[in-house]
Amino acid sequence: QADLQESVRQVQDTVRVMNNRLGSTPRTASAPAGTPAVAVAPTSDEEKAFQGAVLDYNKGSYGLAAEGFQLFLRSYPTSTRRAEALYFLGLSQYNQKLWEKGQAAFEQVLKEYPSSSQFLPSKLKRAQCLLKLGLKPAAVKAFKELVDGFQGTPEARTAQQELGDLGL
Repeated sequence: QADLQESVRQVQDTVRVMNNRLGSTPRTASAPAGTPAVAVAPTSDEEKAFQGAVLDYNKGSYGLAAEGFQLFLRSYPTSTRRAEALYFLGLSQYNQKLWEKGQAAFEQVLKEYPSSSQFLPSKLKRAQCLLKLGLKPAAVKAFKELVDGFQGTPEARTAQQELGDLGL
C-alpha cells in the first residue's frame, strides 16, 4: 500500500512538473481590436504529459524524454497516443544507444499496433537496432522484409540503403 501511494505521488509530481513546463493556465487567443477574446480550451493532462515528453525529445534530452514516455504509458494505458508514445520511447532509447530497450519498444508497437502510422517506422528502427546489436543476419532479414513488402515507402528506401551499406 505504501509503495502504491508513493508511486501515485511520483506520478502526480511528474504531471505537475510537465504541466508547469507547458504552462497550465488557459490562454486567450489574440483577436482584432473590438472583438471579444476567445478562450482556448485547456489541454487535457494526458495531452500535456505526452507533449512534455515530446518537448524533451525534441530538445535532445533523451533520458528525460524516455522517463516521460514511460510515465505516460503507465499513467494512460488506454490512450489513443500509446503507439506514438511507444515509438518515441524507442527513439529516445535508440538515441541513448540502449539498443535492446529500443528494440523492445519498437517490437511492442509492431505487435500491439499493426495498423498505426508508427508501424513502418518502428519496423525500420527495430531492424536498425538489430544491426547495432551486432545481429546482422536478423537485421538483413528485417531490412529485406521492408524492401520486399513495403515497396515505395520511405522506410523501404532507407532499408534498401542500409542493405547497400552492408554490401548486399
